[in-house]
Amino acid sequence: MDRAIACFAAPLLAMVLPASAYAETTAFDPVVLAQVWATAWDQDLDPQADPAGYGDPEDDAGFRIRRARVGATGDLVAGLWYEVVFGVESPYDAWSARTEDVQLEDGVVGWRGDAFRVAAGQQKVPVSRERLMAAADLVFTERAVSTVHLAPERETGLAGTFSWEGLGVWAGVFNGSGSFLGEDDRGLMMALRADWAVGDPADAYRTWGRVDRPTIGIGGDVLYDDDLSTRSVTWGADVLLRVSGLAVLLEGRTALIEPNRAETSDPEVLVDTRRVGALAQVGGSVGPLEPAIRASWFDDSRDVTDNGDVLEVLGGVTWHQAEDVGRLGAGWVHRAELGGRTLPNDTVRLWAQIRY
Repeated sequence: MDRAIACFAAPLLAMVLPASAYAETTAFDPVVLAQVWATAWDQDLDPQADPAGYGDPEDDAGFRIRRARVGATGDLVAGLWYEVVFGVESPYDAWSARTEDVQLEDGVVGWRGDAFRVAAGQQKVPVSRERLMAAADLVFTERAVSTVHLAPERETGLAGTFSWEGLGVWAGVFNGSGSFLGEDDRGLMMALRADWAVGDPADAYRTWGRVDRPTIGIGGDVLYDDDLSTRSVTWGADVLLRVSGLAVLLEGRTALIEPNRAETSDPEVLVDTRRVGALAQVGGSVGPLEPAIRASWFDDSRDVTDNGDVLEVLGGVTWHQAEDVGRLGAGWVHRAELGGRTLPNDTVRLWAQIRY
């Protein structure tokens, strides 16, 4: 048995030991994130009156894990980097897919230079400032309803970034299937984004903390997705302004979707459809507290009156631990179904976060 173990281990050691030659550039940085929600009070207790709309996770009073992630990132050799993160997430709303399996969140290898970066694998599609912000940096631990339904999150593909004097250009081509195991339709998803920042570009993708000088990030992007049963073009613009402890985030997006005549899948829409959405968020950093309010609007069929319109207003405050490893927050979520429905659907939500 010992001889068998030795024979199995020897080739593994032969592959691992040469890496010691790159010890000065080898890094292993753990990634840990846990976000827990508690619904302290919810208006829609009657199942017969439940609007089950966009942005509504259908939570009654109780607890749930919103996100849990663990993994690692680092540099293998000079310029060559990786990120591998696994996790679980609960559904965003009644229209989101439900799964309790642990899945690959990020699985990327890449090369970076002084002004460029190339990454291959499962990663975020470069559209929408709020979508590109890390989940751990969101003041409410959640994105706006307009962002979730108009900007894709992670896809498998190849993406590159070029940065120069505050200007950033992002481009990528992806499967567009939502699966890292392969492509299952004929088309691809392509994205292009331009971003200009004054101040530290990293500060233009988070809202917490005070900045030494005014910081502004302005971005615009376009996304083309040739899916199995639809074709869509989505474009948007966003801006984040930070002055001292004040942070203002604005974003607007629109999508044009047309059905394909696919024989193997029913199209998401039956006629050409225009979807629109927007968000406005204002917050501040006051000592360890970050009070903020966000209004978000989404319409899943702009050309049909009173159909799929929702307005969500979330106001609350988040307490940040000194090193920002831990956060605690509480807020009120107001949802207004704009299609003539007046069913009560407000929520008092508490949230807690640990990250490393």
